[in-house]
Amino acid sequence: SPFDLRRNMVQSAERLLLEVAGTAPLFSPSRTDHDSTMKRSPYNVLQITQPDAYSFNIVMHAWSQLCPRLSRSHSSDDGEEGSSSTIASAAAERIHSILEMMYELSEEERAERTTYDSIAAAIEKSMNRSNDDALVSRTISPNASSYNAILTAWSNCSDRKSATKALDLFRMMLERYNISCHARDALVRNKCQNELSSSKPRRDFTAKTDSFPDSRTLVALLKSIQILSSSMEFEDALNFVDSIREFATKVDDQNEWSHARDILPPTGKRKPDRIFNVFVCNAIIRTYSNLPATTLEEYRRCCERIDDLIEILESSHSVKPDVATRGMAIHAWEKSHRFAHECSDKEAKNCAKMRSAKARVHADAILSHMQSTTSRRGLLFEKPLSIICDVIAMHGDAGETTEAEELYLRAREGNTSYVPILAAIIEALSSNAANNILHVKKAHQFLSEFENDIMKSNLRVLPDMKFTRLYNAVIAGYISSTEKTDGIELAKTLLTHMIEKHTSNPQHIARPNTTTFVKVMTALARGEDNAQQLDMLLGEMDKINNQSKLLPAELAANVVPNKVVYDLVLKSHTRSSAKGSNEHVSALLDRIKKDP
Repeated sequence: SPFDLRRNMVQSAERLLLEVAGTAPLFSPSRTDHDSTMKRSPYNVLQITQPDAYSFNIVMHAWSQLCPRLSRSHSSDDGEEGSSSTIASAAAERIHSILEMMYELSEEERAERTTYDSIAAAIEKSMNRSNDDALVSRTISPNASSYNAILTAWSNCSDRKSATKALDLFRMMLERYNISCHARDALVRNKCQNELSSSKPRRDFTAKTDSFPDSRTLVALLKSIQILSSSMEFEDALNFVDSIREFATKVDDQNEWSHARDILPPTGKRKPDRIFNVFVCNAIIRTYSNLPATTLEEYRRCCERIDDLIEILESSHSVKPDVATRGMAIHAWEKSHRFAHECSDKEAKNCAKMRSAKARVHADAILSHMQSTTSRRGLLFEKPLSIICDVIAMHGDAGETTEAEELYLRAREGNTSYVPILAAIIEALSSNAANNILHVKKAHQFLSEFENDIMKSNLRVLPDMKFTRLYNAVIAGYISSTEKTDGIELAKTLLTHMIEKHTSNPQHIARPNTTTFVKVMTALARGEDNAQQLDMLLGEMDKINNQSKLLPAELAANVVPNKVVYDLVLKSHTRSSAKGSNEHVSALLDRIKKDP
């Protein structure tokens, strides 16, 4: 299989690395005599080839990329996800063993050299000297890329032990870095450089401690924390994420301060790369939204932290929130909204307007960004579109129909395919039918506009269940309104429209199904004497069913009468005082017996 082939290739690369790293060098660079000629063995090239940190990192990243990416459901230990987690854990263990070898070789190299020799070797390398007496260092000490490889592998495992190992590794990374202070190390090396190259112009010094965490380190660590947080108390998990955020911010502030005073190794004219970039920011927000909140207050604290973070980014000159950042903020507020909607606390439900208003701020920012930059053609991508749908639904649950309509109209501008947001606004308006039937009429208007636009367009659009659901939602809204008589009449009118359009043009999007008829028939069956209307609708179902047998499968309507339909017609006739009702009941019972 392709996986086995990739695994064999990675194993071959690791075997070669171990063979090279385990072979004793033929000569030591510190004992090289400029006047003598070294006799190198022609049959063992490994004795004159020594790996460096880059060699180890290539193999480590190859194992890391072999790890399958898992979903963030932290509970599966069997099936496909369990198998993937086992593979990821095994690959992470291999990377960890390679990292341990780097530690050993690094300590061995450190023992062979004096402190001054190690500093001088780094300076000679940074100045690109090529003279024969230059001290050459194997430089196999783990750097940030080495740690990132194993942290990424641990983050792809779904078990909590792996997340704990990732956290322990991060602490070890900081401990090893703290042994050699960044600023002090740079000052010492600069002093040695001036002593060794006093007769030459000073060159840019780029050697630095590479084991310090970067943005990739924090992103991988935060992915692991999402797994570990499920077994932690909410307050502990929240404080932990806060500490990661504070760490990244302080590091950037320290780097800027040090760079301004020329006590960091120069990186050219630009400032040092920021650790707290948009990727780390998004990872922090994602972790906040996935913390194990169990109360509405805990949900609110997570959402407010996310909003505070985005507000800081908006005022920053170097990092700005993107569409993904806003989307995760909306997702967090939407989770809080769903939690409040499920609980029975009236006060919690009354805060729905506040939550929808918070999410609306991010939705407006997304629309402004998408419509001014990446969607100049007038199209919104699928993911941002689903985010807008969530906000429309939140407005609907809060009873803010006007705000929902405004957001729908703004998102619809220039979009040729806006079925998801149309479905969201129809659901939002129809769910408020109990307050005013005008909301459902507005939803009906939006649906009619969509129907006219799509049927007049040159696009080849066939009837689909997603369109049928739109019509069914409007019918359900009419029936659930407080104005029962008008609501039922409007629902019947819309059903009649669907029947006429489908029978005259099977390619029309207004195709009914059994559910469409059941909704209207159920409303009629609650009335005084509507048996005749139910018989008429049953006859329409038979006509459409017979027509569907002659149509291709993609055009045929599924309107086969079921047990619910027969029960509604029977109950209506048994309560009816009209003549011939008993005969209708007998005939219908005979039909039910013959109907397979």
